[in-house]
Amino acid sequence: SHELRTPLNAITGYVDLMELGVPDELTDAQAEQVERIRMSARHLLQLIEEILQFARVDAGQENLEIGTVSVPELLDEIRAIADPLTEQKDLELRFTTDDAPETLQADPRKLRQILLNLVGNAIKFTDEGRIELRLQVDDGAVAIHVIDTGLGMTAEEIDHIFEPFWQSDSSLTREAGGTGLGLAISRRYIEMMAGEIEVRSAPGSGSAFTVRLPR
Repeated sequence: SHELRTPLNAITGYVDLMELGVPDELTDAQAEQVERIRMSARHLLQLIEEILQFARVDAGQENLEIGTVSVPELLDEIRAIADPLTEQKDLELRFTTDDAPETLQADPRKLRQILLNLVGNAIKFTDEGRIELRLQVDDGAVAIHVIDTGLGMTAEEIDHIFEPFWQSDSSLTREAGGTGLGLAISRRYIEMMAGEIEVRSAPGSGSAFTVRLPR
C-alpha cells in the first residue's frame, strides 16, 4: 500500500506548491489545470484506498469495534456530506426517524461508511426527485432504508450488484466511475454485524436498499 500511496502523495504535494506560487504565480488557465490534476489524484487515491480496503475485508483482516452509535449525530454527519451533492443536482434529501432509537449498537466507522455508500450511490444515479434515508424498528431489528427516485435497476443488475468489481454496462455507470467495490464492502460489513441487506428496484422506478441490524 505504501508503494501505491507515495507517488500520489508526491503529486498532490507538488500541486500544493504550485498553487502557493512556487516557483512562479499561476495564470488562471494554469490554476484550472492544476486543480484538475488535484481532483484526478484525489479520485485515484480514493480508488486505491477502496481496493486495499476490500483486500483487507476479503482476507478477514477487518475487525469489528462495536460501540454505541448516536443516531442523531450519525445522521448529521451523513447530511453534512450529502447536502452539497444533492444541492448540485437540485435533489431533495429527506431523513425520517419516526420511531427510530436514539442509539444503536454497531461499529460506528463501518456503519457510517455503509450509509455514505448507499446515499452516495442514490445521489449518483438520481437526476431528479429525492433521496430518503429512513430509520425504523422492524420486527425487533433496526431497519435503515435508502430510497431514491432514480433510474432503477433490472432484475439482472440486482443479481450482480453485490459482486466485487461488478459494474453495469450502462453509460451512466461508466461515467460515474468507481471500482464496483462499494456495495461489496458494505455487504461484508453488514454481515460482520449480524445484519442483512436487500434491494428492491425496477427500471425507471428508483431503488430502495434496506439494511437490517440487530438492536
